Amino acid sequence: MITVMITAYRSGVSPMCVVFIALQQHPEYPLVVLANRDEFHQRPSAAMRWRKWGQQPILAGLDEQGGGTWLGVTPAGRLAILTNFRDPQAFREDAPSRGHWVTTALQQSEQQLQQQLQSSADDYNPFNLLFSDGHRVTTFHSPEKHTQTLAKGVHALSNANLNTPWPKAVVGTTQLRQLMAQPQLTTEELLAVLTNDVRAELEQLPNTGVGQQLEHFLSPIFIRGEDYGTRCSTVIKFRRDGMLSVTERRFAALGKPLGEHHFRWKIRATDAQRI
Repeated sequence: MITVMITAYRSGVSPMCVVFIALQQHPEYPLVVLANRDEFHQRPSAAMRWRKWGQQPILAGLDEQGGGTWLGVTPAGRLAILTNFRDPQAFREDAPSRGHWVTTALQQSEQQLQQQLQSSADDYNPFNLLFSDGHRVTTFHSPEKHTQTLAKGVHALSNANLNTPWPKAVVGTTQLRQLMAQPQLTTEELLAVLTNDVRAELEQLPNTGVGQQLEHFLSPIFIRGEDYGTRCSTVIKFRRDGMLSVTERRFAALGKPLGEHHFRWKIRATDAQRI
């Protein structure tokens, strides 16, 4: 039954369903980003690695069907992440893939990006785009063409507006805020936030037009399903001395682990100046 409902409301379950951001909340890590990508398990995807897009390498996974990606990081520490905005009424079958917005955000100045977003966002199904230079974090909300710079704090971006208090957003920000109070911050503890698979109580569910049963299925941070679910979890830590670490853990149907990749490098001053 869930499979039929998901197929009918595919706009509500597009990639990368939740992102948590801790900005200037830890003495050693000024920026920490956690993200889960939720997608159909049959959609072909490749694991995160360094890829050449345009004139520079980008650390990213690959949506082999659409040709883009859901999350990317550059050697200079620029970051971009895409989430779907859940609105079944606005979904169009013929809309182009939104995955190219991540690589576009990583290869252009913010002014160029904003111009493109303002002029072209309506050609795509609704989305949120988060982009950062490793210090400042900004989100673009395509339905309203609204750009917002994040204040210091812990934030959540799911399939709604920034910091909309859906159950998964509340749970994740609460857990991340607790970790930020610890002197040591391990990747394993951050990944644990992303593997919380507890579904929300029915009375806590939002009403986004996909029906209560599907809302309930999609309500946890980590979604376990045979046909659709969390495909990967990513933890990105910007250390104050310029060291950057990225971990991607991948999953098959029902949350079965597929493996993980770790990347770590130091942002050079010459690279940071190019941002």
